[in-house]
Amino acid sequence: MAFYPGACSERRQTKPFTEVERQGWTTAVPLLTLMGEADTWTLFPPCDAFLMDAKSARQSGRAQILSGAVHAFDAPDLPRRELPQYRSGDSPIPLIGTDRDARSDAFVPRAGIFEGAAGRVRRRRRPAKSKGGLRARRFRKIMSSWEPGRSFGPTRA
Repeated sequence: MAFYPGACSERRQTKPFTEVERQGWTTAVPLLTLMGEADTWTLFPPCDAFLMDAKSARQSGRAQILSGAVHAFDAPDLPRRELPQYRSGDSPIPLIGTDRDARSDAFVPRAGIFEGAAGRVRRRRRPAKSKGGLRARRFRKIMSSWEPGRSFGPTRA
């Protein structure tokens, strides 16, 4: 399962970005991609076209668009806000924030989509009083200390 994958396109999954020839992308497992309808950072149409091409090549992949959701819709308790410093050219200003309905839809058990795939699907159990797990806590900590103009990681010159 992939959430708003930025590299979900023929261009990004083939040469020169990978060793895969054009029209040669394959997957050994079923792929479900969840994306927000109102995501202005990771746009749905390129990913949808990529998965449709993969499906026509008999690959197991599909996309589900979540109505009204923006980027980071699945993050726990992330206030909705614009990130103008990440705007690229004339593209829309990226918008992030939790969408409770989309988040609930995203975490519905989906074991059925994996039926027929190699092996048995294992479900991981969460501790009863978890607040989203270690990744979610780290994400909240990073996002709460983030300031406009500050990078999350190394920058390229």
